[in-house]
Amino acid sequence: MKNLRALQRLWLSLVAVFLLLLPPLHISAAPQSASQDLLGQADLILQQMSELTGLPIKSSLKKQIISRAEVEKYLAENLRVEMTPQEIHIQEATLRAFGLVSPDFDLEKFLISFYTEQAAGFYDPHRKTMFIADWVEPDMQRLVLAHELTHALQDQNFDLEKFLKAVRPDDDASNARQAVVEGHATAAMIQQLIAPMKLEDMPSLEPLMAPVIQQQLEEFPAFNRAPFFFRLQALFPYIEGMGFMQRGLQAGGWKRLNSLFNDPPKTTREIFEPQAYFEKQPVPKVSLPHPAPLTGIRGLNFLTENTRVSWATTRCWAN
Repeated sequence: MKNLRALQRLWLSLVAVFLLLLPPLHISAAPQSASQDLLGQADLILQQMSELTGLPIKSSLKKQIISRAEVEKYLAENLRVEMTPQEIHIQEATLRAFGLVSPDFDLEKFLISFYTEQAAGFYDPHRKTMFIADWVEPDMQRLVLAHELTHALQDQNFDLEKFLKAVRPDDDASNARQAVVEGHATAAMIQQLIAPMKLEDMPSLEPLMAPVIQQQLEEFPAFNRAPFFFRLQALFPYIEGMGFMQRGLQAGGWKRLNSLFNDPPKTTREIFEPQAYFEKQPVPKVSLPHPAPLTGIRGLNFLTENTRVSWATTRCWAN
């Protein structure tokens, strides 16, 4: 969905995905001195991630400490920049039409609370700034930096906004690109964590993600209450993206992963089934004619049409 991708473009770290190799997360207000010290380490971590991924540092990095209230305000402002009220209405109507949310569901309010709860830091490609949450403990913040500063390197080398918006009319292709961006950064973060072991030599991490999801439910109330669709949509680029990257590492290391930004998968099927991408298997296109019976029903208006998954096109009519 376009509205979800708009917030995902803020590069919020879905922290629970990263807890696979960590003890349970305890969130508290980090001392100001610790936060300032962490800012001082950001350049060092940026250099480490550059060496790990092979992506060169092309410019200096701006950094800023941010509070929970500031994150919430930031999300609200960016959602309104990315989405007009009509576009938000269309997304709400689509979700209701498919029975994915209740009739009284407030999409804008939900998205802001959903992503604010999980924000442990984010890189903003528009402002070229790394934002660090002031309520997260230093050890977790360092892990977030490894992930988010990989996004900074992606942006400096491939222009993340351009990369994601290139296929914006196609939700499925956009979700595939989101999985490339987040899977690449998650793989880099985990590789740094497990060194000197190599991620490509490890068994697939996807089967181990179930305990992570359970921890999400325990740690984050808004995630626990979220409709299943949003939980699936939020976790997809991290979990499935990570599996895709492990396969890519086996196909040619970090040089192969970096090449994905110039030749990305075009469908989410290729993310779920990496062999479809790396073995160049053809993915059939499916299109649907406009169903005539609905066009003549009084009170219904055509709102939107999109490709939700690589094998299905959806249309939505609503009052």
